[in-house]
Amino acid sequence: MSPQDFERWKRGSSSANWSDFTKLEEICRNLKNSLSQEQKGNCCYCEKKNDCQNSRDSHVEHLLPRSKYPQKTFAYDNLLLSCNFSDSCGFSKGNTCIPVAPTDPDCEKRFTYTGDGQVIPADPEDSNAEKTIKILGLNSKRLIDNRRSIIRELAKACPDYISSAAENCNEWYKGFYTVIKYVEKKL
Repeated sequence: MSPQDFERWKRGSSSANWSDFTKLEEICRNLKNSLSQEQKGNCCYCEKKNDCQNSRDSHVEHLLPRSKYPQKTFAYDNLLLSCNFSDSCGFSKGNTCIPVAPTDPDCEKRFTYTGDGQVIPADPEDSNAEKTIKILGLNSKRLIDNRRSIIRELAKACPDYISSAAENCNEWYKGFYTVIKYVEKKL
């Protein structure tokens, strides 16, 4: 749900741009907190845990790029929280529209993982899922290493523990909740 101070600011600032908004530290922080809560503290694209209070760790991402959809610049349903790594996610996406959005109801079903931590289309014929993986850099070495580490740790754990982790994965681990679900299915 969009923060009240953000909505009030929008009503009174019809000619403002994104640069103006980001200078409003408290309202911007409240927006990031709201997005972080909705996303359970994870990056909208790679699922890495984000510290929304640390400006170096995350940024507010426009699903539809501001440059192509200026009318959506301040639309709350177009805003997500993305990690700040230059090799993936929002920075890798830049001003590109992605074919499979994290807000799509079937998004999670369109991707799966390999045992070594790569993300791949669940359906090998799904070219939109493949394009999304490439645009977002979801197979960067850093992300593959993170997922591989989680897969290995979970593979050593007992099945009951993995089931519990899958049920409570957003509170339990460092993000990557679909990786946890992948491991649960494989065991």
